[in-house]
Amino acid sequence: MERSLRMDIISIYVPSFFIFVGMSIVSPILPLYAKSFNVSYTLVSLAISAYAFGRFLADIPRGWLSDKWGRRPLMIWGTLILAATAFLNARATSFIEFLIYRLIQGVGSAMWMTSRTTLLANVLKPSERGRIMGYF
Repeated sequence: MERSLRMDIISIYVPSFFIFVGMSIVSPILPLYAKSFNVSYTLVSLAISAYAFGRFLADIPRGWLSDKWGRRPLMIWGTLILAATAFLNARATSFIEFLIYRLIQGVGSAMWMTSRTTLLANVLKPSERGRIMGYF
């Protein structure tokens, strides 16, 4: 049975919504992390940088892997990594441990975002890409 384009798009954007909400929750509570780990606000800003650095390191290799293994498996693994590291971030007992989980979370995000974007580019007509991809 062939899936509809609408279901493909919904299956991509519903998880995207929850992933982006989950990632966005961290920024407003960074001062609480600073206080709980007894580090300065400047140092706790590394949490954002570690996440971004994880994405930076993984974006291009994840593109190659999505060509080799497929978009959906990497999207699923990326989502699982994001969920697991979000849980581990909440359980981190040291600031270094928290930063390591944020770095891994960035890698999971690269898996998700790169695969999502290329999958959308594959299933959409060129005339629809800008409008549909512009929703995020």
